[in-house]
Amino acid sequence: CNARMSTRIDLGRAASFIGWEIMCLGRPASGEIFNHGNVRQHFEIWRDKVPLVIDRTKFCGGSELLDAKWGMQGFAATATLLATGANEELLKYVRENISVQQKLRLSTTLIEDVLIVRALADQAEIIRNQFIQIWQLIRPKLLVRQACKPRIWAT
Repeated sequence: CNARMSTRIDLGRAASFIGWEIMCLGRPASGEIFNHGNVRQHFEIWRDKVPLVIDRTKFCGGSELLDAKWGMQGFAATATLLATGANEELLKYVRENISVQQKLRLSTTLIEDVLIVRALADQAEIIRNQFIQIWQLIRPKLLVRQACKPRIWAT
């Protein structure tokens, strides 16, 4: 594959954002690994024309990054969840209340007021289910709204 993905979120002063991107390299269920081509992924969040997050990744088929301990560790799926308006208390709450699924690597951090959760897994569905659990934890705290799953998530 040769792909380029770009997402830019522009927020006003009082706006909030919770979202994620999940990407699967290759077709692991069919035993097909990502050994040719490249993927460039750009993800940005801006508030009042000031960048909060600028994330750039490049994946090259067959590269060392795919199997290295400092990279993808042999996992096919990678993802990032971002939520604005977070603080140290929310970061601690997420770390204490998530139950990490098997066959999943997960890290959480806070940069300024942006909660960042990164994940690696064998399949995108594993990450999706974990991110839904995290979303259900943080939505009521960040937006003071019930965490009702959108109907589209069931399709």
